[in-house]
Amino acid sequence: MNELAITNNMKKIIKEMYFPKSTDEEFAAFLFDAQAKGLDPLQKEIIPIQFKGKTTTVVSRDGYVKKAKQNPDFLGYRSQPIYANDEFTYEEDNEGFKYSFKTNGFKDRGELVGAFCHVKMKDPIEDTFALVSYKEVRLNTPVWKTNPTFMTQKVAEVRALKPICNLS
Repeated sequence: MNELAITNNMKKIIKEMYFPKSTDEEFAAFLFDAQAKGLDPLQKEIIPIQFKGKTTTVVSRDGYVKKAKQNPDFLGYRSQPIYANDEFTYEEDNEGFKYSFKTNGFKDRGELVGAFCHVKMKDPIEDTFALVSYKEVRLNTPVWKTNPTFMTQKVAEVRALKPICNLS
């Protein structure tokens, strides 16, 4: 277990930040999950989400990046948004995958169509790749309306990082 030391002062801040109206049980469950995963709620590596009256925890992109960096086989990742005028190809077969990405710099790249993320591991057969469509992952929330490129890229990163992080 990756034990994260959470002081009483930190607990107070986390409760005020995320759980002003929660029960003590919900708050305790969230802290247990954060500690068990070794993720810091104050750094927003793990966050609580209220959905249909229930609280659940979500590991953020930053949490996945932190856990990936703790994997001794992790070499890094590359992610990019993909626009309509970019040149992007992706092929997958029994031996793995290949992709090509080329942009025309700051010229008109067209509309945002998606994003990709390639996670490199020491053994290339363990590499992961995620390709996401903006239309399929976008949400009707203020952050998605103001930062669609950043949010789409984050979804691709989480999908590619998740398999190597051993978080359930």
